[in-house]
Amino acid sequence: MSQNSWFDPFYIANNLSETELSIQKNIKEFCEKELLTRVIEDNRNNFFDKNLYKSFGSLGVLGSTINEYGGAGVNQVAYGITSYEFEKIDSSYRSSITVQSSLVIHPIHFFGSKDQKEEYLPDLISGKKIGCFGLTESE
Repeated sequence: MSQNSWFDPFYIANNLSETELSIQKNIKEFCEKELLTRVIEDNRNNFFDKNLYKSFGSLGVLGSTINEYGGAGVNQVAYGITSYEFEKIDSSYRSSITVQSSLVIHPIHFFGSKDQKEEYLPDLISGKKIGCFGLTESE
């Protein structure tokens, strides 16, 4: 057995399907072209470009595991690959995608009424709207 790679200690890259590899390639190219060129300046200026959300929606990364309402319908591995590729470039944008997908879109998809799903999911998945969540503590 060869020594584990620091960047892929579980040999995930060797076990990805063709679809997952294609998704990884597309996400990596997008991140390098659209994010890498801007994140340093954006961070220096405390700027978060909300307009990128429409690009994220077109790319299929918002609510990507949902196959309705405009979602890409990919598997959890592809969702993880997406997070990994965004995280390599910028944690803020990766976090925002994760919040939009997991803490906003996912609960509406699984627990919302049909009317709520139809009203909110298409715009959240396309990036036309940005969701949020609230966290409180009793103290």
